[in-house]
Order: sequence, then structure tokens, then C-alpha cells
Amino acid sequence: MATPFHHRRDTPQSMNPSPPISDEAADDPRFAPRYAPRFATLFEPVRIGPVTAPNRFYQVPHCNGFGWRMPRSLAAMRGVKAEGGWGVVSTEEVEIHYTSDLMPYVEGRLWSDDDIPPLQLMVEAVHA
Repeated sequence: MATPFHHRRDTPQSMNPSPPISDEAADDPRFAPRYAPRFATLFEPVRIGPVTAPNRFYQVPHCNGFGWRMPRSLAAMRGVKAEGGWGVVSTEEVEIHYTSDLMPYVEGRLWSDDDIPPLQLMVEAVHA
């Protein structure tokens, strides 16, 4: 039998235990947070420099092989993480000069202004 704070790992809601509710439903016990009280801190906003993250779930900058070759896939994957409730979503390793080319491995690339639009797709997906 599942506990009240058990979630399926394969659903975007797994990191968003309390969906937004209307003011009228705020006092309804059916909409109470579905996590153990000892985890409440994880769901509190946290200030990181000039930005305040909505919670303490931080998606680390990991490489996935999409990089500059598959910017739409990269944007979709990072967008799903943001949609699922991650407070901070990072990009992957980004090469900043052609001498840092790691082929055959594919990462993000920012060698010139031509590389900005693919990265912008990811930013838009995360902030959608």
C-alpha cells in the first residue's frame, strides 16, 4: 500500500507534490501537502545570488549527448524537468572555444553568436 507521499518516478508530478489550487480549495484537506513534514524545507524557496528558486530541487549540469546536435531534444528534456517541479534546471557542459571541442562527444557549444539560438530553445522550454 502506498504512503500519502509516494509518487511514481516516471510522472512529471513526482517532483511537484502539491499542484496549484484555487483560493477556495486552500482549506480543503484533500489538497494538503503530500510529503512528510520533515521534508518541508525542500519545498521552501531559496535565494541563490540574485535569483530565488521556488524550491531546493537542483538539477545538476550533466551531459546527455544531445548538445549542439539535438537542441530540440535538449530543450524538451530540460523543459520536462522544469515542468516536473525542479527549482533550478542547469544546462550541460558547454564548450566556449573551438579548442575545447571534445568530439566525438557532443555537449553544448557556445563558440560564436550562431550558437545562441539553440541554447535559447532550452531557456524558453525551462521558463515556459
